[in-house]
Amino acid sequence: MTQYVNQVGQRLVPFSNRPNIPYTFQVVEGNSINAFATMGGFVYVTTGLLKAADNEAQLASVLAHEIGHIGGRHAVENLREGALASGLVSAAGLDRNAAYRSKISSIR
Repeated sequence: MTQYVNQVGQRLVPFSNRPNIPYTFQVVEGNSINAFATMGGFVYVTTGLLKAADNEAQLASVLAHEIGHIGGRHAVENLREGALASGLVSAAGLDRNAAYRSKISSIR
């Protein structure tokens, strides 16, 4: 399964805006229909997603979406935003857990 996903993903890499980094496509056991990308060109899809995909084109569209996250450096942006938020909470002298609980309470 991983070899197949990797083959589909590698065919998409030349069309990305960061084709020169090494991409690794992996399958993760799980019933959820999910895929995610991390720094360094790693793309993961769940077995649940593979079961739900009707054809290779659907899988390719999900992989292309995740490649787009890598190309857009979204993981780096998320880390930067998290570090900034954490730093602001610390600089304000607030307890991170209290700030988190407050945020969750406001969402409910």
